[in-house]
Amino acid sequence: MNRKLLTLAVGAALTAGPTLIAHADLRIGGFAQVELAREKTKNAAGATALTATTVEDNSRGRFWLDADEDLGGGLKGIMHFEFRVDTTGNCGLETGGATCNSKLGNLREKWVGLQSGFGTIKLGSLRQPYKYAGGVLWDQFFDTNLQAPDNGGMSGTAFGHANFFDNALGYYSPSFGGVTFNVAYSFDDVNDTANGQSADDGDYSASVEWKGLGGDLHVIAARSEDQNNALGASQNSRAHNKAGAKYTFLKNYSVIGQYEKIDNDAKTLDQKVYFLGFNATFGNVLAVLHWGKTKDDITNNDTDYLAVGGWYKFSKSFDALAGYRKTSVDNGNEDTVFTVGLRKGF
Repeated sequence: MNRKLLTLAVGAALTAGPTLIAHADLRIGGFAQVELAREKTKNAAGATALTATTVEDNSRGRFWLDADEDLGGGLKGIMHFEFRVDTTGNCGLETGGATCNSKLGNLREKWVGLQSGFGTIKLGSLRQPYKYAGGVLWDQFFDTNLQAPDNGGMSGTAFGHANFFDNALGYYSPSFGGVTFNVAYSFDDVNDTANGQSADDGDYSASVEWKGLGGDLHVIAARSEDQNNALGASQNSRAHNKAGAKYTFLKNYSVIGQYEKIDNDAKTLDQKVYFLGFNATFGNVLAVLHWGKTKDDITNNDTDYLAVGGWYKFSKSFDALAGYRKTSVDNGNEDTVFTVGLRKGF
C-alpha cells in the first residue's frame, strides 16, 4: 500500500466537497504485519498431518479512514471506514475470492455516527461489545499465530471474538464513575448470513465495564445472543456470556482472568472457556504468557491452549514478535507453532 498515493487519491475525491473539507478532520491509519511461522499438526491418531513453514498476515493488515465534523452544541458527526489488506497476498486489497478484482472488500467495521457528552451512537458494521470487553484487547497475541480465540483460550465465531456486528445500531456510553456500558442491536429482518453478515434481526451484544484503583483494575461483563435464523428450526438462540478482570501492579505487570459460558436453547452446545494471562514489561520488551481451556460438555473433547512469547518495541509504531503456541484436543488433535514477525502501524 502506497500511503502517499492513497492520501492523494482521498484528497482528490474530497475536492468535490469543499464544505466537508473545511469542517471535517480526515485521518488515515492502519497496520501492516507479516509472520514467518513453522507449524506442525497431528491428527486424532497421533500421526503428523502437516509440517509447514508459512508467511502469513493473520488478518492484521488493514487501513482505515476516520473523519469528524463539529456540528456545534457539543455535537460531533463522525465516520469510520476500515478495510482489510493482506500484507502477504498478491492482490493487495483482498476480497476473499479466487480472482483479484478491484473492490475495496473484506469486511471490517464501517459506520457513521453522532458523538456528544451523553455518549456515542453509531449505525453500520460495528465493533462488537462482547468482543472488545476484555477479550481481544486483553490478548496481546490477537491477530497472530499465537492468539487465544479459535485456539482454545477464547471463543471464536461472530458472536464471540471474531468479526463485527453488522446491520446494527450501537450506543457507547461515556464513563460514569469509571463505569461504561455498550450495546449493539441488529434490526435487519433478512437473514443474510450466507453473504457474510454476522448479525440479523434481533441479535444483540452488550457489555458493562468498570475501571478503578486509578485504572489499575479493569472488570468486565458481557453477553451476546444470536436469536435464530441461520441456526435451524430446532435451535432458536445461542448465547455467549462472559466475565473477567485485569489487574496491573507495579506499573509493569498485569494478570488477567476471563471466563465464558456458551450454550443454546437446543441443548446441543454447552461450553466453558477459561483464559489466564500474565504480561510483564522490561524496557522495550513485553513478555506474555497465556493459558486457556475450552471444556465442551457435549462432546467431552476439551481443548487446552498455551502461548508464550513477546514483543520488542523498536518505536511507538514498529514492533517485532516471537513466540510459541500449542493447542491440543482430548481426541488427539494437536497444533504447535513457532513464529516470528514484524508489525508496522501508521
